Amino acid sequence: MSIPVIDIRLDDLGASGLPLSRAVPAAIRVYLEECRGYLAEEHRHSKSGRIVNEANSDLTDRLVRRLFALAEEVIVADGGKLESDLSVVAVGGYARREMSIHSDVDLLILYRNELTPYVTTIAEHLQYWLWDAGLTVGCATRTIEDTVAMGREDVTVRTTVLTARFLCGDGEFFHDFANTIRQELLQDVSVFIGEQVDLLEKRHRAYGESLFLLQPNVKEGAGALRDYHAAYWVARGAQPSLRNLDDFLHFGLLTEGEMLEFREALNFLWRVRNELHQMAGRANDQMSFEVQEQVAEAIG
Repeated sequence: MSIPVIDIRLDDLGASGLPLSRAVPAAIRVYLEECRGYLAEEHRHSKSGRIVNEANSDLTDRLVRRLFALAEEVIVADGGKLESDLSVVAVGGYARREMSIHSDVDLLILYRNELTPYVTTIAEHLQYWLWDAGLTVGCATRTIEDTVAMGREDVTVRTTVLTARFLCGDGEFFHDFANTIRQELLQDVSVFIGEQVDLLEKRHRAYGESLFLLQPNVKEGAGALRDYHAAYWVARGAQPSLRNLDDFLHFGLLTEGEMLEFREALNFLWRVRNELHQMAGRANDQMSFEVQEQVAEAIG
């Protein structure tokens, strides 16, 4: 199956005869259906959780960037003016290119100071088009100052924005954001690391501290994906130039052999999680008794 192309779906919206508010979500739904088919095929044939997750993230990147361009076209067509100082940013697993087949799309729309008609129009179009197409979207629209203030109060916000990834808009403004986040929210790295350890211990108590649970949660449980995320956030906090999983090796945090084992373990968890998503037709991370045999057979 060929890689889905969003431009094909959005280039001839007028031919549908529908208003833009209905034509765009309809086109996105077709694209998403093609994406799910493509990802299901990749899941079956590649036998790789990483390949599927990165493909899903890349397909979503293309969608968001094309919708941003379309929103700007609408603004110009209505006589409005385009502005700088706005960035559309991926956060969470989407930022790390680790989106499982039915993962949420987590976005942050950053603007400089004033909530102008340009900012409002971009934010509304992106959110409503994606929501109306049936995607589960987490989308916040904030200034850098708002984000810093929230990050000081909530450690989960700190980790979310620490690993943010630029998608479209003003690239220089995004760099201002990334630099400010590090300066304002990571002034004491040892405190940040301590917070991550505390959160990990609380999560283990909530989801089960044993590695041998009979019905584990493949995202939140001990030894599952959130433990990897915690290690990644700590590494990013301690070493600003660390960008991706490969840097665990490049910075001497893991040996070659450890890195191979780490990658194999992550790939297995991602593959199992994608199988759970495929079976449920939605996001699902709980390995219940009812699905364990089916998952085992599906992944061989």
